[in-house]
Amino acid sequence: MNERLIYTHGYGVTMNTANGFTPEGLPEFVLWNMPVESKVPDIKVTRPEIYFGQKTNTDVYVKTRQMEFDYPQGETNSYSTYSGTGGIVLGSGLRRTVLAAALGDLTKVPFSDAITPETRALIHRNIDERN
Repeated sequence: MNERLIYTHGYGVTMNTANGFTPEGLPEFVLWNMPVESKVPDIKVTRPEIYFGQKTNTDVYVKTRQMEFDYPQGETNSYSTYSGTGGIVLGSGLRRTVLAAALGDLTKVPFSDAITPETRALIHRNIDERN
């Protein structure tokens, strides 16, 4: 379940100008690092979590009691919780059981203390396969 509750997303963003380079010939970044830093005060990224992408081929559960891993930070780790509105609300009872069966998690999801009625299932997250 950790793979579907804790490791739910990627993290980060980079941005560089089309004509800016360092003396070494590398791109001159406007946005970089974890947590995200910016050279331009008007460009701010507060939630760089990536839930959908080209290599996201697993279903995940968000808005659970389990914090979601963002990135390692020295001796500790950084965590967050999904703030989006997408996904299928699991609800409780029969709805939760039916969705768990459809997603192949019938032996875990209905009985997990981390799952709440507000929990959402994010499915079909690969943007190349979405219609």
